[in-house]
Amino acid sequence: MKETKTVIYRVTCPNDPEHVIEKSFEVEVGSEPVKNEGEVYCPDCNEFVSFEIDKKVVPDAEILKILRKHNL
Repeated sequence: MKETKTVIYRVTCPNDPEHVIEKSFEVEVGSEPVKNEGEVYCPDCNEFVSFEIDKKVVPDAEILKILRKHNL
């Protein structure tokens, strides 16, 4: 298993620069730069905000388990 670390991204909502959302991801340590897209929910605007992640993101095992359980 490859070594991972938690990276916290601070995303500014494009609708209002005062809306800043933090989202954490597990990324592979030493991975080559890869363009991944992430989404966070802005509760103030009631919508999702997309942003780019520049590392290889490790899948969330708990979410994958739930998706498999429900055949999604």
